[in-house]
Amino acid sequence: RVALVRGEAFFTVAKNAAQPFVVHANGVDVRAVGTAFNVRLDAAQVAVLVTEGRVQVTPPSPAAGPAVAELPLLEAGQQAVVAIGPGAPPPQVAALPAEAIARALAWQPRLLDFD
Repeated sequence: RVALVRGEAFFTVAKNAAQPFVVHANGVDVRAVGTAFNVRLDAAQVAVLVTEGRVQVTPPSPAAGPAVAELPLLEAGQQAVVAIGPGAPPPQVAALPAEAIARALAWQPRLLDFD
């Protein structure tokens, strides 16, 4: 379990169904088993971009009201954008073209590599 408190991070996760990898970003949980994905957190939203495999994104539950349902599994090439805060619109899921994925990941010169 990783807590992303600000900024952006790219994760490559080894497959291990017994120990799923979860990134928590401002109430949004991203659960992965054997995949690669990017999580970007800013003041208004959390964006999850999948480059390999599949991930499950669970939006935060509103303070008052019923729990929010999980989104469908995101596949490689898809992005989910989850708005944060009161009155936030529903999460948006879209397939991105290769050029948009390359632009979104252009920030990643490797600085730290944890094994």
